Amino acid sequence: MLVISAPRSTLLLLLLLPLLLGSGAAESASKFTWTKGGDTCAGILCTGETCTCDSARTCTLTAVGPCKTLADGATFHLESSLVGMAFVKDVATYATSPDVPTNNMQIIDMAASANNGYRDMSKEVIVGDAAFAYTMTGASLGSATDLTGGYVGITTALMTRGEIATKTTNVYVATGPTEARVARGDSTMGAPHGPASLCISEVDAGGACGAEKTFSEGESKFSIFGYTYQNFAGVDSAVTYLGVRMTLTLVGAEATVRTHSRSFRFF
Repeated sequence: MLVISAPRSTLLLLLLLPLLLGSGAAESASKFTWTKGGDTCAGILCTGETCTCDSARTCTLTAVGPCKTLADGATFHLESSLVGMAFVKDVATYATSPDVPTNNMQIIDMAASANNGYRDMSKEVIVGDAAFAYTMTGASLGSATDLTGGYVGITTALMTRGEIATKTTNVYVATGPTEARVARGDSTMGAPHGPASLCISEVDAGGACGAEKTFSEGESKFSIFGYTYQNFAGVDSAVTYLGVRMTLTLVGAEATVRTHSRSFRFF
């Protein structure tokens, strides 16, 4: 479990990897198109000019790992993809007792739609003497018919040269799972609305972004964003965490991860 940010005093954001470690079908390094910055490679699910984006999983699947050359890609890599969202009441027990207290973890799955899943990307964004590559993936959540759900996305930027200081990031979203994808940057599968500028630094008491963060060649920035909507007012007052559910799969290496007093073996 990782606390990512605290957008308000009573609602924290969790990255719920422990529930889903190693699930999903792994993809070999040859299935990805890689971008290199320093000794790090980041990839999306593409072979040549053919990019797979036919489901929430394939559209949001990205990879990162160490690499020596761009041609060879990552020597091993971590894959991640979005699964859904959850409202959590008791952070100490949600993994072992999802129904104690009642609805301790309320899960919102990805919306069922063949068009659900978006991917924005650019191999090079130039800022002065610096440059970075980025991938932004996301998908709609919940029901496509009763106006209850939302959108969740992940943006990953890899510095390819120079240094950039910033306190914000721009994101794109969809307002439902059936919205058409748009062409933007190096992608024809982008989310249709935006950009919206969001803080990546601590937000002060007045709601303003805090100090800038500096990123240098080979470093990456990872941000989770999204919003919810519903046709009834409010969220259960007992909810204290908003969780983003993801898969995480290690490919090409072995490791053991221990969390929530359980061991997960990657191989």
